[in-house]
Amino acid sequence: MRKRQHGKRCRYQCPNIRVISLVVLILPCCFASSVYAQQNANVSQSAFSGGAVTVGAARFPEPNVTGNMVGGYGYHSFNRLLVGGEGAGVFGKLASGGFGIFTVGYAAWMRGGMLVYPFWGFGGGHFTVNERGSDTTSLFGFGMVVDIISTANSRGFTVGARIGYLFNFNVNDLNTFYLAVSVGRGHRS
Repeated sequence: MRKRQHGKRCRYQCPNIRVISLVVLILPCCFASSVYAQQNANVSQSAFSGGAVTVGAARFPEPNVTGNMVGGYGYHSFNRLLVGGEGAGVFGKLASGGFGIFTVGYAAWMRGGMLVYPFWGFGGGHFTVNERGSDTTSLFGFGMVVDIISTANSRGFTVGARIGYLFNFNVNDLNTFYLAVSVGRGHRS
């Protein structure tokens, strides 16, 4: 691994955000055709509950720092309303910490085993970025999720992608944008 030189970017320091974005956009399409082949007309048009492990990257805009992210989420569906939580740890050479938020989402689009929904949330986090000290703060967040369940039956594996933004009204330099892919389990009520 290369060491960071003054004035030059080190390409091996953190995951490339463009590569992660491409994976987040392509992953749901790879599984969509097999999900549609197993479609059951009555079951497939309802939201499902699920939980998963997430892996991705978090980017802090001020200062421009990217860290790795590992976490998880879970939600329960009440018709189209999705209530749950999300949390993750952020780690890297210049960023560390974690967050947890309570989320509420709305199943905006359902087709076959694919569920697309926006979410909003609030919670808390503690971050240390670029050795500037740390701060425990309340957080608000929003984002978009694509989850795909592997079967039209009541239970199955899920894969998905999440994109989100966490912010605080008082501490701008701890706002973060994140991308993550997920693998887990889901079920229909």
